[in-house]
Amino acid sequence: MAKDKAKPLCKWKKKEIAENLGDLAEIVRAPKYICQKCTRVAHKKKWLCNPEKLM
Repeated sequence: MAKDKAKPLCKWKKKEIAENLGDLAEIVRAPKYICQKCTRVAHKKKWLCNPEKLM
């Protein structure tokens, strides 16, 4: 999956997750944001559908 085209994590299909584990690990490493809708976390808010900064 191209890192320049951010697709919210909640939209990733199981196949995309399996094929992009390395990218996923980088996205969730040292999270700064949490999604208020799906509770996923990410380092950059562009990866979440409804991001909120973690305290």
